[in-house]
Amino acid sequence: MKITYRKITILLILIFITTLFMFDNVQAIGKRKLSLENLLKKGKIEYIKTDEGWFKIPITVGDETSIIFMYEDNIIKKDPSTAYINILTLISILPKDFTTPFAMMKEVNMLNNNLDFGKVIILNDNSALYYVSGIWSNPKTTDNLMFELYHAHYKRLEFRKTLLPYISE
Repeated sequence: MKITYRKITILLILIFITTLFMFDNVQAIGKRKLSLENLLKKGKIEYIKTDEGWFKIPITVGDETSIIFMYEDNIIKKDPSTAYINILTLISILPKDFTTPFAMMKEVNMLNNNLDFGKVIILNDNSALYYVSGIWSNPKTTDNLMFELYHAHYKRLEFRKTLLPYISE
C-alpha cells in the first residue's frame, strides 16, 4: 500500500475530528440516546428497518437508485458514544459459478489502494461485489450521514463502470 502525504493528512484530520467528537459525546452520555434511527429521523431520511436491525435506505440521483444498508454497532454496549455505523451497498450480483478473473482481482486491489476510506469486497463464495464503509455516530452529524449515503451511491456507480466489464467477459 502506497502511503502518500494526502493519506497521512486525511488520517490526522480524521483522528483530530474523532477526538473532538468523542470528547463532546462524553458529556452527552445519559442526556440523549445516540442512534442511527434517530439520525435518520432527524434528517427526514426514508428508510426501512429489518428484523435484524439493518436499515435499508434508497438513494436516487437522476434515474439511478442505490439501496444503502446501514447497521449500528456499539463498540462498548452501554456507552452510546461508541456507536459505529456500518455502511454496505451492492455493486453487483455475480453469475452463478463465477470465477473471479485475475485482472478483476487486481482492479479491486488497485481501487482499494486508492480509496481514502471504505473498500470493495468480493464475497468468499464469489456471489457478489459490495462497497463497505463506516462512520462514527453522533446526533450532530445528520449532514455527515447524508454525505455518507450519497458517497456510497456514487462509489457504487463508479465501481459498477469499472468492474462490470470483467463480469460480462
